[in-house]
Amino acid sequence: MIVGHRAVVAAIAMTACQHDANLGTTAAVGTDPVDAAPVNSWRVHGTWTGEHPRAIAGTTFLDVWIVGKRGAIWRWGETSFLAATSLDPAIGFDAVWVGSPARAYAVGARDDGAPQLLAWDGATWTPEPTPASGALTGVSGSASVGLASTFLRRSTAGTWQLQSGPDLVTAPEDVWSSGPGGDIWIAGTTGLRRFRDTDGALVADYPGDAVFGVWGRAADDVWAVGAGAIQHWDGTMWTATPTPNHLPLRAVWAASADRAWAVGDAGTLLRWDGAAWSVDPPVVSWDLNGVWGVNETNVFAVGSSPSIGGVLRYGEGVIGL
Repeated sequence: MIVGHRAVVAAIAMTACQHDANLGTTAAVGTDPVDAAPVNSWRVHGTWTGEHPRAIAGTTFLDVWIVGKRGAIWRWGETSFLAATSLDPAIGFDAVWVGSPARAYAVGARDDGAPQLLAWDGATWTPEPTPASGALTGVSGSASVGLASTFLRRSTAGTWQLQSGPDLVTAPEDVWSSGPGGDIWIAGTTGLRRFRDTDGALVADYPGDAVFGVWGRAADDVWAVGAGAIQHWDGTMWTATPTPNHLPLRAVWAASADRAWAVGDAGTLLRWDGAAWSVDPPVVSWDLNGVWGVNETNVFAVGSSPSIGGVLRYGEGVIGL
């Protein structure tokens, strides 16, 4: 069982600067001198020595989670990201999905390759049984994907069931669900595949370059990024949008039809203005694996190098880490 957020908040709130043996040092609120950077630029929001954040997701400013290697989980705590570590550092998390303050999932694997799927109920992270045979790499709503062509769907009874068949991609990297009764998009090394949420049946196959990240604002507004061109789904077809960057992209998030961000290897930061993608000046050389925002002036990206990991922020205001 994982330590509940309320207990962690109580422990960390005792001091303005908290040191955790597993997570390094969490800086005191308001000490970051780059908080005054222009609103249309990225800056380092905070770092953790030796940590490797892998994904970020949320619903509002007060409901944001970051997950990473060594069982690391952080949650926004009104003024900063608070460390809520797993009791088992052998778990490495690769993805997180947040539906509400009382419903979230984090997925990954143990060091021995055993799949891990944890559920948040508003107070505690609890492991849930999974029929997967390998590491899980993505989760969204009632769907999760992973190695060995794994595609899981959560039943109305609350159990995770394995979808099988020849239609699954060989190595799923990510998944995005538009919600109950909608579509499930699975990204992988051979492109994208679309499934029905109601029964998990294949709807269509969109072969192409490797896709590492898929995310949407709605069923007719979905972005996909990876080793090739950035793709956009308008509800009818996928359209390639030229990118000025040739490094692999790992994640994408959009605030509106004309404001989106994509992140990737070697600190790559791209921004969409409704007509074209442009390169934002890099502020770190880390590989960036996740991006999420509250709105177009409050966007976060997470990533790491071999020795350090942390959070980047695009937007305005002073928020400590």
